[in-house]
Amino acid sequence: MEKKCENLEKEKNTAQSVIEETLDGVNLSNKSLVDLEVIESRLRIGLQKIVKQKELMIRNKLSSEEEKMTCVICQIETKTVLLMPCRHLCVCKDCSLRHEMDKCPLCRQPVRDKIDVYA
Repeated sequence: MEKKCENLEKEKNTAQSVIEETLDGVNLSNKSLVDLEVIESRLRIGLQKIVKQKELMIRNKLSSEEEKMTCVICQIETKTVLLMPCRHLCVCKDCSLRHEMDKCPLCRQPVRDKIDVYA
């Protein structure tokens, strides 16, 4: 059983080396035209999947960053007003002017002052 595991590990390492060499363009001269076309096709498909995954990750990150900067009240405008004394930057200018804004929407501390923030 142990010998079988060792052989499987060697086969895995050999296969990994072949894959790495192929990706690096090493030993391609001993491949047939059909082999090269298959390799090229699989690489193109893999590359398309990688590009799509990267785009998805970038879109998600941008969406997350935009969400972090969106007013917690209206959920539309960008946060631009710092509430004092708690120092939460959590509301836009319009929402900060609402008469209900006597407490911070995050920590519920009384708001004594509002500072416009420009970034």
